[in-house]
Amino acid sequence: MQRYISQQRNRISREFESEVADIFRRDSHNQVSVQVKSLGNTSLERQNGDKLGDIDVLVVNEHHRTLSIIEAKSFATSRNAREIKRDLDKLVSGENPAVARHDERVKFVRDHWSTLHRQMQLVGHASDWQVEDMLVTSAPSIAADLLRRLGGEVGTTIISVEELQQAQTHVNDRVSA
Repeated sequence: MQRYISQQRNRISREFESEVADIFRRDSHNQVSVQVKSLGNTSLERQNGDKLGDIDVLVVNEHHRTLSIIEAKSFATSRNAREIKRDLDKLVSGENPAVARHDERVKFVRDHWSTLHRQMQLVGHASDWQVEDMLVTSAPSIAADLLRRLGGEVGTTIISVEELQQAQTHVNDRVSA
């Protein structure tokens, strides 16, 4: 039973990652990859060789010279204090929280950006590029909203997929005009 539940969670997570990737693919300037384990010839790993996990969605936009590292989290809508606490733990304060894992991958990319930029054969100089990151949730999250209201101490933009769709539609409308 536990194996079945794990398989279903993984399936739902992968489907959500694809949904987020598809939103970014609407912009023809974006090159979008999912489940990225290495950049160029460099694996995402700690100095001791431990894997950092994959980047759920990676967006390269040579036109704007941005590299976006996206963590996609599929959450059900929280309805009570216990569920909100559970979401907060998954995001920032529990065992192995999503934001901490995501931040470690982002830091790796930023720390190795000159090498990665060259290996990925991107245009221009590495210093001309901006490395961005965000965590996209499948539903509006009271936990994420609470974090934003408390001053965004997490350092990562946290938005719902609905907010992402609206933002990308606005960007695409400006580009089309």
